[in-house]
Amino acid sequence: MAGHLSILADGSRIFLDYADASGSAVINGRTWRWDFHEYCGPLWLRADGSERKCQHPTNPAVWEAFDEWLKRWEASR
Repeated sequence: MAGHLSILADGSRIFLDYADASGSAVINGRTWRWDFHEYCGPLWLRADGSERKCQHPTNPAVWEAFDEWLKRWEASR
């Protein structure tokens, strides 16, 4: 897990973490992109890299493609 601890001016501590991996899949001509964090799961992204408003795609084919990607990612670790 990548990231670092930051201590703010008021003494509070926060941990900033980064995605473990990124992926994409083309479903019915539409490209679905995500960043993946091992503990938090996928963060679905827009084409410009910002997060999508809807974080739960309703198309089962999107989740099937993500699951296949996840299996390959886990096997490569």
